[in-house]
Amino acid sequence: MIGWTSRPARPARALAPWPKLLVLLSGMVLARSAAGQEPITLERALAEAHAANARLPVSALVAAGAAERVLEARARLGPQVAVEGALRYGPGRPYGIDVGEDRLQVVLRQPLYTGGENTALVASARARERSARSRARLDEKDLDREVRVRYAELLADQEEVTVRSVALERLLAYRSLVASRAASGQGVTADRLRADARLASERADLLGARRRMGEARVELNDLMGRAPEGPLAAGDLPAPSEAAGGAPAREVPDLEAARTDLLASERALDAAHAGRRPRLDLVLDAGVLGGGLVPAAGNPPGWFGAQAGMTASVYLFWPILDLGLYRARLAQARVARDTSRAVLELTRRAVRLGLVRSEVGAAQSLAEIGQRAAALAPTEDAYLQVQALYRSGLASSLEVLDAFSAWRDARIAHNQAVFAWRVADAERIRWSTP
Repeated sequence: MIGWTSRPARPARALAPWPKLLVLLSGMVLARSAAGQEPITLERALAEAHAANARLPVSALVAAGAAERVLEARARLGPQVAVEGALRYGPGRPYGIDVGEDRLQVVLRQPLYTGGENTALVASARARERSARSRARLDEKDLDREVRVRYAELLADQEEVTVRSVALERLLAYRSLVASRAASGQGVTADRLRADARLASERADLLGARRRMGEARVELNDLMGRAPEGPLAAGDLPAPSEAAGGAPAREVPDLEAARTDLLASERALDAAHAGRRPRLDLVLDAGVLGGGLVPAAGNPPGWFGAQAGMTASVYLFWPILDLGLYRARLAQARVARDTSRAVLELTRRAVRLGLVRSEVGAAQSLAEIGQRAAALAPTEDAYLQVQALYRSGLASSLEVLDAFSAWRDARIAHNQAVFAWRVADAERIRWSTP
């Protein structure tokens, strides 16, 4: 249960001016939230996230696997050397002939013509590798955006906790003033009840702001690879300003990944077209041929009659009938190519939309910040003036609480506008950097 304790009335000079009180409480809040730790900078948060985040190694391994598949595809172009052997034994003269021989050879196979399939597969694998590297860069950019947003959220929550702490302190001072007037015999029971209700609401709002600050700290710690429950405080960021120009749209990795995916699917379609073309393979073998377990063709059994030699052969393979296998593979390759084309167009629109939306959001938030900032000083002066009038009996409790709410809400709204600009700026960096 949250309660209040009566205090003696404070003299007017005991109320600290707003700037000094804000600085004092801001330092207290940051010190408690950091638990003795220095506030971290955004640059350090980004560096730690790149070094320890669990997401980036996955995309790096995917890119490494794509590079190995390029080597695999290129190996199909070169010769393959293997050792082959056989032992044939056919008692009772199967098929009407003597079967009995053994063979041990070194065989070299070199593709002479594959209808363009092997070269197309190499080109497709290279495009897939570039796409995997572009997607790894996309993961880095997404991580940067998330760190920037969480950092800005943590900083905004810290500032809201500071503002609400100052507001609670001022409301407690007003409640003490009401209690002192009640002690002197004035009829301010309604004023006291209003102050008590507002105090309960302000304490609940402060607890909510601290809860959101804790959630942002947990998420940012996790992005940085730290223990989620560890202490963390965000340092100051530069004031919002006009955004700088970004990179050309063609240089962003989103489009690079989509373009290379389309190129890979086109080369895969070329490889599928080669399925009906003839193939030529050159085969060279050198080894020994023996008589096997039984005499064959007059040769003694075993290796006693083995003869060494070598042969050169050219093999032709021309598929003619495969019960629809070729057509199915060709149809799948065409669907994959058409899908890649559609994804490329979708990606172009997404990049354009993300960039325009972030730029418009940043510009509107910057204009809102200017208007919100213009209301800070007047609401501060109005609140102090109404509170002074209340001490003199010339203002009501409702006027004091309304001025208090306007003063507090102006600062929170300004803080939220700054946070909205920082989110929009993080989105702009995400969609405009290579």
